[in-house]
Amino acid sequence: MKNKPLQQIFDEIFELIKKLKNENRQYREQLKSYNTDLEKKTMSLSRENEKLKKQITDYETEREDLKNKISEILASLRSEITGKNTGDEEFEEIDEKPKKRIKEKKSPAAEPSGAGSEELTEDGTEDDADGNVSDESDTDDFNDEEEDTREDEEADESDEDSAEDTDIADEDEADETEEKSEEEEENSDNDSDPLFNEDEMPSDDFFADKKE
Repeated sequence: MKNKPLQQIFDEIFELIKKLKNENRQYREQLKSYNTDLEKKTMSLSRENEKLKKQITDYETEREDLKNKISEILASLRSEITGKNTGDEEFEEIDEKPKKRIKEKKSPAAEPSGAGSEELTEDGTEDDADGNVSDESDTDDFNDEEEDTREDEEADESDEDSAEDTDIADEDEADETEEKSEEEEENSDNDSDPLFNEDEMPSDDFFADKKE
């Protein structure tokens, strides 16, 4: 350093300062570019975040709508089921009423003919002793329905009995065929055995010779 002149020293210092400035400028530019890239990325991420938030809100609204629709459908189904049940009960009550009437009408018919006896008129109605006409078409219809249902039940029972009889007959035939096959096998075994085959057994003369 002592050998160098002052001017040269200053020149070197200026060169170093200039170099540092250039490097600083470069670093600043790089930092600026990094900042711009970061800002762009943050902006894009914020936009995507907004989109996701919107989608989430849409999904939540759709879920609420589906829940409301499902609840409405369930309510309508429950109302239909309850309505059907009440309707069935009403029909049962309506069906029970004519049966009671018919029973009440059948009871006086069993009484012996006398002052309160009823006679059939030409149009199918009954005329009692007092001259009052009562229509028995309901009872006739009900009796016809009872006879039809009774005949159907008897037909079903007869079909079931015939099916059972055929099954039993098939089982008996199978058992008989098995027994016959077993007997034939036993007979074939006995035929092969000389103790049971008369043709292969020794004669009485053979036993007499042996005794002598």
